[in-house]
Amino acid sequence: MFQGFADVLNQYELASTLFYRADQERSSLILHETSAKSIVAEATSNLEKTRASFEIQVREFTQATGVISEKAQEAVTWMEQHGRVLEALRSNLLPEINSCIKLSSMADALSLTSAVLVAGIPLTIVPEPTQAQCEDMDREVSQLIAELDHGLSSALTGIQAYSLALQRILPLNYVSTSTVHGWVQVLQLSSNALSSDLLSLAKSQAAELVAKVHADDLDSVKHIHDDICLKVDKYATEINKVEEECAELVNSIGSETESKAKDRLLSAFMKYMQSAGLVRKEDTNSSSQPGQLKYDATRDARLPVDLEDKKEKVLSVLNIAVRYLYNEVRHRVLDIFSNFGGGRHANDRFRSNFCEFEEQVEKCVLVAGFVSELQHFIGRDIPSANADVYHAKFYSERNWASTFKSTLLSCKILVGKMTEGALLDVMRSAVSLNSEVMDAFGFISQIRGSIDTALEQFLEVELERASLVELEKNYFVKVGLITEQRLALEEAAMKGRDHLSWEEAEELASQEEACRAQLDQLHQAWNQREMRATSLVKREADIKNVLVSSECQFQSILGAEEVREPQVFGSKALLSTLIKPFSDLESIDKVLSSGGSAASPSNEFVNLADLMSSGHSISEYIWKFGGLLKSHIFFIWKVCIVDSFLDSCIHDVASFVDQNLGFDQLFNIVKRKLEIQLREHVGCYLKERVAPAFLAWLDKENEQLSEATKDLSLDQVKKDIGAIRKVQLMLEEYCNAHETARAARSAASVMKRQVNELKEALHKTSLEIVQLEWMYDGLTPSHKSRVTFQKFLSNEDNLYPIILNLSRPNLLEGLQSAITKMARSMDCLQACERNSVVAEGQLERAMGWACGGPNSSTTGNTSTKTSGIPPEFHDHLMRRQQLLWEAREKASNILKICMSILEFEASRDGIFQIPGEVYPARSVADGRTWQQAYLNALIKLEVSYHSFTREFLFHKMASL
Repeated sequence: MFQGFADVLNQYELASTLFYRADQERSSLILHETSAKSIVAEATSNLEKTRASFEIQVREFTQATGVISEKAQEAVTWMEQHGRVLEALRSNLLPEINSCIKLSSMADALSLTSAVLVAGIPLTIVPEPTQAQCEDMDREVSQLIAELDHGLSSALTGIQAYSLALQRILPLNYVSTSTVHGWVQVLQLSSNALSSDLLSLAKSQAAELVAKVHADDLDSVKHIHDDICLKVDKYATEINKVEEECAELVNSIGSETESKAKDRLLSAFMKYMQSAGLVRKEDTNSSSQPGQLKYDATRDARLPVDLEDKKEKVLSVLNIAVRYLYNEVRHRVLDIFSNFGGGRHANDRFRSNFCEFEEQVEKCVLVAGFVSELQHFIGRDIPSANADVYHAKFYSERNWASTFKSTLLSCKILVGKMTEGALLDVMRSAVSLNSEVMDAFGFISQIRGSIDTALEQFLEVELERASLVELEKNYFVKVGLITEQRLALEEAAMKGRDHLSWEEAEELASQEEACRAQLDQLHQAWNQREMRATSLVKREADIKNVLVSSECQFQSILGAEEVREPQVFGSKALLSTLIKPFSDLESIDKVLSSGGSAASPSNEFVNLADLMSSGHSISEYIWKFGGLLKSHIFFIWKVCIVDSFLDSCIHDVASFVDQNLGFDQLFNIVKRKLEIQLREHVGCYLKERVAPAFLAWLDKENEQLSEATKDLSLDQVKKDIGAIRKVQLMLEEYCNAHETARAARSAASVMKRQVNELKEALHKTSLEIVQLEWMYDGLTPSHKSRVTFQKFLSNEDNLYPIILNLSRPNLLEGLQSAITKMARSMDCLQACERNSVVAEGQLERAMGWACGGPNSSTTGNTSTKTSGIPPEFHDHLMRRQQLLWEAREKASNILKICMSILEFEASRDGIFQIPGEVYPARSVADGRTWQQAYLNALIKLEVSYHSFTREFLFHKMASL
């Protein structure tokens, strides 16, 4: 019994323990549940707070972004409007500034009382009070019109000076000097790509804009200004010095130097012929006229029978001496063009080699001319009456070297014209980005691309043709050699069948198989040679058709063009200006090519193929094609030069446009670069085209001279060596005398070029001075430098009349004064017009009474035009209203341009004006107000961006 009770008690204790534990766990779970509910409630509350805070930051950030975008759009719109006005002024595309209505000279047309007189009615019909009122109004209108004309004249003068400054003096990126332009970049940076780094950078740039003051660096600018003013004085002194030296040199040359040298040569040669018994003493005295030989056939008829032998002797001596001289020229020309290439000093080398080549050509011109005259004197029988006419014709036909002299002169003209007139127009189009002209330039590039492709194909054709020629030349020889090699291999294989290893036998079999393959390949090429030749002919014809088509396309863009304003160049007119300098050289080149030129050897094509694979344009080496493209070669060269010229010009303009360079300064930089480029092209032409033709013609002349002396024996030549040497020395002395004069003229030309370069440097430096004085109002204008600059300006230069007094503060002050005058005159005119309506009605009633009787009447301000009033009355009043309306419109347009200029210039001083506001006083404090507002907007954007980013992260973490 106790045992059972103990068991029950134990079970009870166990149950109690389990219950106690369960109760404790239940209490713990209830506690955890309460805690979890508290945490969930707190998290929910925090999430709601975070969401609310995040939404607030989103709104603030959106608002800040909107403000920045709005201000950026405001600044961009302002810059675009004013940038268009400045660009139109720079391009001279505003017709308002080039036309003016002088109303002050049209007093009768604007008079109310004149309406009565032009109708043929006496003024006495108008009541005296009405007459007095009309006369008062006419005086007032006349005075207001005079004031308006004066204001318009002042405004137009200021606008034209400002336009000229934009065109010639101020940097091409002048629009970027506005403070608003800097803010546009900052605001666009802030609104387009948001990040912490970009916002920090934008805020830093904005702070710099706010703190920027023009006078901060004025001391260093003044130092630069003083230095370049000293440069101008130095250039002026040097120009005067070189001009004096050049004048002395020109005066020392004299105009009779060459004629005296020729007279000395003729005298010496006549003495030689007298000693040879060819002429008598009296013939010498009568024949030797200054600079010319004259022949008298009547004297010659009385000479001895052996005169012909003496003539032949003298001519032979002359021919041999000329051959020696021509050979010296040939060797010298070969030396010149062996060093005719690029390098660091290519431009100086070109000038030196060009002068030396010119010297050799001039020597040949002199010798050929003298020889022609002398041969004509000795060996031609013509009537003395026609001697002068025949002499001139014969001289021009025989002086072969004059063609090359004309070629060199045309090359000089080509470089000069393209870098002066043509370049100026091309740069204007490139700066203004004229779309029509740019499209035409692109079309030229397309034509050159087609030409390059055709030349590459032509090169492939010529290389393949050369391989066919080699096949026909060496086919049987190659077949024989390969057959012999194969038979020898077969024989070696048969003999060594028993003792050759397996590898050696395989090697012999492989070589034998290679010989069979080579033979099969040769036979196949041989069998296909006619088909390949036919294909090459067809391909060559297609290529030449492409070149003909390219030439037609090129000519199509040079056709007639519609008439335009003088300052607006169309694409065709501009390209015609570029092409025109080639015309003289092209006509001379046809003469050179008529002499015939051999085709380039195959190794030249191999070299061209190597150049083509290296990335060079094949058209740059067109003269290496020789006579193979005879009818197209000059056209291809011309297109290559024009395309390279345009490409370099546009590239250079784009490269320098962001620098602080005015148009004239940029023009000088681009001009120098393009002069070097053009000289390289001309140097290639001289080396590959002119020099070979010159040497070929020289060889032809030497052959003719050799043919004339082929009957002379070696002993006879040795016997006459003294005479030959004497004649040679005469010719050399004659050439040297001419060369001395030519060298002096060349030195004078170098001095003139030096003067031009100094003037360009002075021009460039003076423009820098004027530009600095414009950009920094704190600088004192250097009147001395401007006087010096004006001294070396042409009277026709449009800078000449304004350069002395051009000043930004004065110009803007003048524009502001003109605006005030025009605005007051326009307001007063408008008030007068309102009053004139009543006066017109009174005049019309008086006219109606006088012309139509007492029943004429008016209703309100609308006149009843009775049939009795002459139509001239109403025509005059309508004309008057039209003239006044045109005057107001003209003044309004000029006023808008003036306001745009003043607003832009104010923005450079830190003052931002919305169009239409009154032009304020210039003060940095006024300018910082709007800039501070922009900076505050940026700071707010940065703060809201960081707050937004932080709240976004909190919201993201709370949502997890």
